[in-house]
Amino acid sequence: MTKPDIRRSIGQVARSLFARKLLPIWVGYLGWVLLLILGARRIGWWDSSLLPDTVIWLFVAGWGLFGSFAKANSEPEFFRTHLAQIIGISLLVEFAVDVAVLPLIWELLLIPLVVVLTGVEIVARRNEEGALVSRFASGCLVFIGLALLAAGIVSVVVNLDSLELSDLLKQLALPIWLSVFVLPYVYLIGIYAAYETVFTLLDIRHRPGWWRRQVTRLALVTTFWTRVYDLGQLGRRCYFDLAHAQSWGEARAVIKGQLEDDAYQLRVDEAKRELAERHSGKDGTDAEGGRLDRREFEETQDALRYLHTCHGGWWRKQERYHSDLLALIGRPDGMYGLDRSNGYNEWVSPDGESWYAWRRTISGWIFGIGSNAPPPAEWKYDGPDPPTGPPGVDPRWKHDPFGLEAGPNWS
Repeated sequence: MTKPDIRRSIGQVARSLFARKLLPIWVGYLGWVLLLILGARRIGWWDSSLLPDTVIWLFVAGWGLFGSFAKANSEPEFFRTHLAQIIGISLLVEFAVDVAVLPLIWELLLIPLVVVLTGVEIVARRNEEGALVSRFASGCLVFIGLALLAAGIVSVVVNLDSLELSDLLKQLALPIWLSVFVLPYVYLIGIYAAYETVFTLLDIRHRPGWWRRQVTRLALVTTFWTRVYDLGQLGRRCYFDLAHAQSWGEARAVIKGQLEDDAYQLRVDEAKRELAERHSGKDGTDAEGGRLDRREFEETQDALRYLHTCHGGWWRKQERYHSDLLALIGRPDGMYGLDRSNGYNEWVSPDGESWYAWRRTISGWIFGIGSNAPPPAEWKYDGPDPPTGPPGVDPRWKHDPFGLEAGPNWS
């Protein structure tokens, strides 16, 4: 908490957590829980003795379940996975709190602290800026949870004869039925949030008349319905075409075309994975001279192209290449799912007029990219050994500004 970055990030998280746009959703959530409790009271599942347990569930596990709805369009099987996690967390918390005998002052301090940390962790994990805060809050929650669990186990062992088993089972059942019956509300909010995000992106791309906007939105809803994960996979080009669709039929055709393209790309990616598995570890070439073992080829090339783009941007600002660009932008391997143990090697001339970088793939093959002139000059390299110098020094570099001369291993 003493670090300025953590304090600044917590402030940003707090503002996001209590944003005006979220207040009606929070109120609706609390109202839904209240209706569930009233219904449970009528059938004998709830009574006033469970009020403390209900409050703990509401602001710890329940808050976590509700606060994760925004990920519904980015994770397949989101609700099934998170429901299982939340029920597990709820049972752990309820067990620890119910059987661990703590002084009153500790309970009064602990519960608000856990509530705040849970809320901070929920909001912070939604964006990269809050990653530091999310890790800090998660670490605190893990420490508190383990401490409570240990205290609960000790209390059970010491006071086994005096425990009221029926009351304990009733308390442990509370988070299960609350989590299950809160899920429909969270599910609907997740669907609403997913469509709201897509509708906002459409309006950014183009602002047609009110009627055309509603027609396009109707086309999206009648295509995806509750499949919000599939909705979240729509590409930018599809947003642009949808924003300019002139009718419901044209909008549906745009979506259908995007889904067909996605299905085709999935088949292509699957074929590539099968081919990579089949040739994994093989030291040989195909009929065109390309390497058989192509693991990490495409990802490495994409990462190197990204590095080339960044170097070009720096040249246009400073009229020289940056001497340590990797330190400035961060290593691009994290973007492309590459093994960080096989990092990048970069060289830049003292006068900033030329540069090159290379990376060894998991198969052992090396790819490089560089330039010895102002952008858009682009040279590419691949081979079993690293380049011995920049373009113009090592003759194995290939001048390839249009992506046609680099050889069969470059795609």
